[in-house]
Amino acid sequence: MLLTLLLLCGCCAFAEEELPAYTGKQTVEDTFDDETVDWFLNSISQVKFYAYNQDRPEWEMRRNWYYAYKIGFSSGEPVKSCFVEQLSGPTDLAKFFKFRSWGGDKYLEYPMDKLAQAAPGAYRFLLTAEGETRYARKTFSLEILPQPEVLTPLQVRPLLILNTLDSVQDPLKSVILSSPDEANITFEIKDPNGNWFTSYHEEAESGKAGGDFILNYENGTLYFKPESEGVFKGQVEAWLGQVLLMQIPFDVIVSSTLSYDDFALTLTPETLQAAGGQKVKIEAAFTDPEEVNAKAKNNAIDWSITTPEGGDASEFATVSAGTVTIKKLTAAQDLVVNASSRMVPEKSASVTIHAVPLSGTLSAETDKDTLYLLEGADQAQISVTVEPADAIPAVTFKSSSDKIATVDENGHVKAVSAGNVTITATAGDGSKKKATVKLNVLAPVTGLTLSAAQDSVAPGKTVKLKAALEPEKPSDTTLTYTIVSADEGLAEYLKVAKDGTVSVAKGCPPGSFTVQASANGAVSTSPVTAEITLSVIE
Repeated sequence: MLLTLLLLCGCCAFAEEELPAYTGKQTVEDTFDDETVDWFLNSISQVKFYAYNQDRPEWEMRRNWYYAYKIGFSSGEPVKSCFVEQLSGPTDLAKFFKFRSWGGDKYLEYPMDKLAQAAPGAYRFLLTAEGETRYARKTFSLEILPQPEVLTPLQVRPLLILNTLDSVQDPLKSVILSSPDEANITFEIKDPNGNWFTSYHEEAESGKAGGDFILNYENGTLYFKPESEGVFKGQVEAWLGQVLLMQIPFDVIVSSTLSYDDFALTLTPETLQAAGGQKVKIEAAFTDPEEVNAKAKNNAIDWSITTPEGGDASEFATVSAGTVTIKKLTAAQDLVVNASSRMVPEKSASVTIHAVPLSGTLSAETDKDTLYLLEGADQAQISVTVEPADAIPAVTFKSSSDKIATVDENGHVKAVSAGNVTITATAGDGSKKKATVKLNVLAPVTGLTLSAAQDSVAPGKTVKLKAALEPEKPSDTTLTYTIVSADEGLAEYLKVAKDGTVSVAKGCPPGSFTVQASANGAVSTSPVTAEITLSVIE
């Protein structure tokens, strides 16, 4: 891995300072050749060092990043070894220094990620180098600063649309940077050919980059001039103390015809009503012309939630990355979810979610508890009541047997076949409340005919009546038999049993009589009967 090498030590010599005694075997004292520093930094005091704060996730720490000091004796004798002793400082750092060879030269390297994890404070070190006969020593100091408590976050307008290919001067058509004064800013754009163009902003200083872009830093606004249309990849890097880094990628659309008015932000919630404890996801999308590359879309959306009056709604719900989380409520509350685009300036949208408390109790009832398999009389409606009254759950219905009766999402029940069925209503608001109703589906008798093996019977004999029902298997097959008429003098000799057996007692005179059968399983409003006339012979 290629290591970026920069000067570690300003290595200030303290001429009046008494150093610890040298305990090595070399006999000749030498000095360091500071001219070998060459293009490196001349003093560590020129660089700011900051401790890494893990509670600041917007900043990351660069790994494998080194400062280095090129080591050489003034006499020119080769340096064979080097080591560092720590003289003061709150954290032990000396053990992390490394003595390395690179390109034929000797360097003292220090991994910056280790330095960034050290405790803030002032540090002093003693550097000792040894050759075959010579040695040299010097002290150097560095100070590690705590990360600032108040640090303005880096803000970038990720979508830049230029409706002109001339030099940009309108702030609404520029990339806006809001950065900490301590940070060094690098602004990069990649053209369609894969070339990167870079501009640097080093603590209020401005810079320029050539090629297709001219970048200037003025009053917090970075301008550039593109030479062609298309979608450009860009990123902004903010460095804090050379080790801490914040990166924000974005896309740039360059068009000679588009303007911000061609874009609109739309919000599509998965539901407009939710209960306590539920989450509602809202999709934010831009409507844009087809000529805009879809890759230029990103999720640079700022979300907020308020009451309809614009007040604080944090006691009712929260919103993060388009997901609304409803808290437990005691009463219904409308919530206005707002989305503001950092992609397209001044584009925003809002949607209202009706939040309700969870169901406390759920009850269900039906407008009829018996259904008949008759045309026009085979349906029922289930209604649900919930407490509290403003809890309006999305109820789901389920039949215990779809072979007997079905139920749709609105609680409408339709009979299918005879039997008993239970319909369960379940609140869909997460409360797990349920209510049930029981229904009886009947197949009523719709037709009845009577017949007998013979149409006459002698005194002292019996005849069995046979009944034929429609449908073949009604829910109730019970029949009631009655002798409805008889010739004079016959009635006292005639009986009919429950099973339809007619008995004629001895001594019965000749004549005729009529037996009627009534179906108990018929609909009460539509009785079904049948009659048969028999004769008594001598």
